[in-house]
Amino acid sequence: MKQQRKQTIGALWKQFVHPGNEFRITPIFRFNDAVRPEQVEWQVNSLKQQGCGGLFTLCECMGGGAPFKFLSKEWWRAVKTLSRACGKAGLRLWVYDEEDWPSGTAGHQVTEQHPETRWKYICREEQVVKGLDKVSIKLTGDPLVGIMAFQKDGDRLLVESIRDLTSRARGGVLTWQAPAGEWIVGVYSIRYGKGCLESGEYTDLMDRRTSDAFIKLSYQAHVEKIRAAKGAPVAGFFMDEPGGTLPFVLPGPWAPSLPWTPQLEKSFRQRHGYELRSQLPLLYHDDGCRSVSIRCHFWDTCAYVLSENFFGAIYRFCEKNGVASSGHLLCEESFRWHLGADGGNQLRQYRYMHVPGMDWIHPFDSNKNLPATTPKYPTSVAHFLGRERTWAESFAASGWGCPLHEYRRIANWEHVNGINMQIPISYKYSLRGTERAAFYGPGLSYQQPFWQHFRPFADYEARLCALAAGKGHVAQVAFYYPVADIAGHCWDQRVLDERNWWFTVLGDAMRHGGYDFDLVDDEFLAESRIKAGRLAIADERFETVVLPCVDVIPRETARRLVSFVRAGGCLIVWGQLPRHSPEGGNDDPAIRKSWQALFGAQPEKAAAGKLRKAGRGAVGIGREEKEIIRLLRAHRRPDVSVGNQPAAGLVGYHRRLADGELYLLYNSLATGRRVTVTLGARGYPEQWDALTGVRSGIGQSVTGRHGTRLTLTFQPHELIPVVLRPTAGAVAPCRKTRVLQQRTIRGPFEFKAEQTLLRPEMAWNVAEYEKWTSRAKPLKAPRQMPLGDWCQHGLKYFSGIGRYSTTLKLQPIPAGARLLLDLGQVAVSAEVKVNGVSAGVVCFAPFELDITPFVRLGINRLEIAVANTLSNFYAQFKELDDQPFGKGGDLPERRVSGLLGPVRLKVVRVRAPKGES
Repeated sequence: MKQQRKQTIGALWKQFVHPGNEFRITPIFRFNDAVRPEQVEWQVNSLKQQGCGGLFTLCECMGGGAPFKFLSKEWWRAVKTLSRACGKAGLRLWVYDEEDWPSGTAGHQVTEQHPETRWKYICREEQVVKGLDKVSIKLTGDPLVGIMAFQKDGDRLLVESIRDLTSRARGGVLTWQAPAGEWIVGVYSIRYGKGCLESGEYTDLMDRRTSDAFIKLSYQAHVEKIRAAKGAPVAGFFMDEPGGTLPFVLPGPWAPSLPWTPQLEKSFRQRHGYELRSQLPLLYHDDGCRSVSIRCHFWDTCAYVLSENFFGAIYRFCEKNGVASSGHLLCEESFRWHLGADGGNQLRQYRYMHVPGMDWIHPFDSNKNLPATTPKYPTSVAHFLGRERTWAESFAASGWGCPLHEYRRIANWEHVNGINMQIPISYKYSLRGTERAAFYGPGLSYQQPFWQHFRPFADYEARLCALAAGKGHVAQVAFYYPVADIAGHCWDQRVLDERNWWFTVLGDAMRHGGYDFDLVDDEFLAESRIKAGRLAIADERFETVVLPCVDVIPRETARRLVSFVRAGGCLIVWGQLPRHSPEGGNDDPAIRKSWQALFGAQPEKAAAGKLRKAGRGAVGIGREEKEIIRLLRAHRRPDVSVGNQPAAGLVGYHRRLADGELYLLYNSLATGRRVTVTLGARGYPEQWDALTGVRSGIGQSVTGRHGTRLTLTFQPHELIPVVLRPTAGAVAPCRKTRVLQQRTIRGPFEFKAEQTLLRPEMAWNVAEYEKWTSRAKPLKAPRQMPLGDWCQHGLKYFSGIGRYSTTLKLQPIPAGARLLLDLGQVAVSAEVKVNGVSAGVVCFAPFELDITPFVRLGINRLEIAVANTLSNFYAQFKELDDQPFGKGGDLPERRVSGLLGPVRLKVVRVRAPKGES
């Protein structure tokens, strides 16, 4: 694993002030209509103008989308046009490797050209036969994995009874003279499945023939065609939700079942030293001992074959061609889907990505944060392997009416958990016609009225990506990812869902308790070093390992944890100590011996809720998440704390720099607040403003033996970067303001409404909506508009920009004072012009601008251009009533639009804080 070189504060500041394209928003550019080169060039230039750094190509064929197929001549013309446009604009070009999703079929051309690569599963057919009877079973024409006979004692399979009858099959018929007793004959055959999400027929990603064909059709072809276009080169590829072992979870006759591929038996034998066929019944039936081992070995082999034959093959192609392999996996939030898509081990698959990623689908229906464990799968692997970039496919199913401050909430939660590249979904080339509009309404796209106000948000995002992208991540906790336990319980979905729930709850509890963590599996633990009582993986140094509720763990992992604790580390276990192992099966004495070394002769009776010494370290067991946090605090103070309490809704991300420390501090509450926070590192703090790109010192901070204490004021869901320097005085403290005068601008205002969708370059987007029923009447905007919601003044279905204007007579202001314009509340964004000159754009609270440089004595002209969203436009169509966000629907409260106010002019004096002359 790479040793990581840390960044200096000076280098980080330059990157923060002027973030390059690699840190800027890179949307998925969905080709879903006939392509016109001039329109492509206009859209690419618009992306650049609004602060994006690149884009991903995508052929969206579903839902009445692109009139051409992926990899067709028309597709290559579109891609070359896009490459040349990006080259002219200086934007980075990435390639989405599939038509629609999931990755692996090349628009179904892999299976069309190579039918043998269709995905496969083991079909199990069992029947009971009586002893001494002559058995005759007609077999199907499918290839056999094996035919096994066995006996059971109640629910327990008798291992010694297993008999291999495969060689007795002749001409499609099994004949066998059953010995005395009752027997079960299991016929295990290979069958092809159909149906993967919405994609139709899918491929067997564990089969190397699949990746060879897929790479040739998509990856190699894109590299060659785009190079020939002589525009922007390929920066990298986006792999979306490939499903390697899908028959285990997909609905259909194959679910739940076990995946299959031709190489599986050979790989199983090479990895585990025995034949899989003779153990087939133990994959399905419990014997009280070995079945856990067989299942763990089976899923380990699936994960290995998948990683080498698919993810590894793509990674090696990208390495050879100088482009980045990137992607995200399927349903990161669910252990069941980890089995169903990734062989039960997501961390293994992420190893084969230069830029590992995740997605956050449907974040707006519940308004809840994604579990903290979800972004930790890609970011943990990146930390361990020295990869600086991780991304999130964000804002899908956001609905038409999502305001920019909601996008900020989502992005901030991603950044504070280590994500540092933003990929919005979906940016649509076209909204023409009802089908294109009804699927995953676009979040951040040129069709939105607020698009021309988007640049401040894009700059904000780029600066935070630049801060989170470097090396030197600091986490106190290694959180164990229970691969063997997931495999051992593969058939018990209730247990898997329960374990998954506990896992995510505990992850969130640690993050909100002030502790950051990385996820570690058995492979990363085996590669770790134990140094000075800490678990070292690359540059990470973990003081504590937290073991979630599991009962299966490899022997080597248990021994590794014992060594860690004896050297001075801390092990905290949720609920129960594991008893089983893949090597020894149920109630493995070797596992018990490991726990006896830490918890005493009867480890199952160890008291919960208390830390006990073990060697030079400590161990503890907790029965609920609050108890786990208490045990963590008993061992070590959290890296982020509020007073003597856990972080109380404040979540932190810590990077150690070459000459200081960086913290990203996120207020996870929907309310603003002033907080005194203690950071675990020491230094002289300064606050970096990601919206403005300026920095200021933080006065009245205290540095002591527990770290650095400082006070910050947060807006709802705000993220504040704090840098700790080794010496004081590098940056002047933030100067406070005092309001000298205040004047309310009550209105009404002169008003003009502009329907942005009717601009010449966008008007084609609103064609062909005859299939939907409109309730809109011809627009009659009032000439004067008071403060408040446009919907109350005849503009219920108006999406666009409302231009408010008025005149102000201004008196002289005191020397040294400033004049602030406070717009109160805005739905959703606004640009302010004073005397025809732009004073800036506001899209987050507080909606406030300093207009001092733009005013003059006497009469001044004030213009406020307020943009809303497309939600109001689409609200006119009856067919979208009560539809979910992802299908074009929205909520009435998200259609509130306009300048809500109150609008105030404030004369303020800036004064130095106490202690500054």
